[in-house]
Amino acid sequence: LREGSEYVTQGIGVNTTNEEGTNLKPDYMIKLPEDKYIILDSKVSITAYERYINEEEDVKKDAALSDLLQSVKNHIVSLSEKRYQDLPIHTPKFVFMFLPLEGIYSAVLMKDEKIFDFAASKNIIIVTPTTLLASLWMIGYIWKGENQSKNSLLIAEKAGLLYDKLVVFIETFKQAGDQLEKAKDSYQRSFNTLINGKGNVVSKLEEIKNMGASNSKHMDKDLVGMAEDE
Repeated sequence: LREGSEYVTQGIGVNTTNEEGTNLKPDYMIKLPEDKYIILDSKVSITAYERYINEEEDVKKDAALSDLLQSVKNHIVSLSEKRYQDLPIHTPKFVFMFLPLEGIYSAVLMKDEKIFDFAASKNIIIVTPTTLLASLWMIGYIWKGENQSKNSLLIAEKAGLLYDKLVVFIETFKQAGDQLEKAKDSYQRSFNTLINGKGNVVSKLEEIKNMGASNSKHMDKDLVGMAEDE
C-alpha cells in the first residue's frame, strides 16, 4: 500500500464541505476492485502514548492512559463529523481510522474494552498495521459478490472483534514469558481466550472460513467443537 501507487492516493481533488462551509480532504483513498474506495484517516497524536509508556509512577501512568483514550475518542468524534463517507465516490458508509502503533490500540482497549464499538457506532472502523491489510482484503472479497451496504460493515466489524480477542491473547501470552512461575495459569487463560465466551477467536475464524476464505489448513475438530459448545 505504498503511497503514489495505483492502489493508494492522497485525497487530492476530492473535497467535501462541512456545515460551516470548510473544505475537507481525506488523507488517503485506497482503491479496491470495481472502482470502489476505502477512505483512510491517519492523523492520530501519539504524545499521550509516549507519556504512558515512559511514566514509571502508577498514578501518572494511569493519567496518561486516560489522556490517550480521550484523545482517540476525540479523534473518532471529529472524524465522524467530517462525513467522508458521503463523498460522491463508491465507498462504504464507514471510514478507516488508522492507529500507527499496535501498542496504542492495545493500551486504549485495556482502558476501555468498548472503544471499537464506540467507533463503529459513529461509522468509524479502527485499524492498525496488523489489521489494515486483512480488513481491506476481506472487504474487497465480500464486495465482489455481496451487497455492499449489507456486508462491508459486517466483515469489518468481525475483523475488529477478532483483533480484540487476539490482543487479549497476546497480552496473556506475554505475561507467561515474563513470569515463568505463573506459566500454567497464563497458559490456561490464553487457551480460554481462544475457545471460551461469545464471539471467541476459534468461532470467529470458522465464521470467516465459512464466508469463503481461501484457507489450506483446517482447525482441529475437537477445538472447534469446544468453541461451539461455548
